[in-house]
Amino acid sequence: MDAITIVLPPVNPKLNAHNKGHWRGKLKAVKSLRQLAGFLTREQTREQWPAATIQYRFFFPNKLRRDQANAIQSQKAAIDGVVDAGLIPDDDWQHLAIAGVTCEVDRTNPRVELVFSKTTKKVIP
Repeated sequence: MDAITIVLPPVNPKLNAHNKGHWRGKLKAVKSLRQLAGFLTREQTREQWPAATIQYRFFFPNKLRRDQANAIQSQKAAIDGVVDAGLIPDDDWQHLAIAGVTCEVDRTNPRVELVFSKTTKKVIP
């Protein structure tokens, strides 16, 4: 298998980088997203890849202006879940590279898709 797609719920506002408040307020959201991403990864494959690229695909319910960097940051817990599942050894710059980010509108099915593509060696030697 050279690619997998993890389909997750829409971006949770509690996981936004600009979310104010106590860390405990977002603890449940972080844990939930991390566990879900790990489960969905293990459901698709038990392989361990040496490295991967990731394509972030965000499907929002409307055309409100959104910051792509914040959207990416909101998925940090999901990436950690993929690492927990053993797909890649770590999410550092040597094992995971960002291939791109797209944002689209899907009024009936807002979601986040993380598309991982296998690479044969570390991303940056």
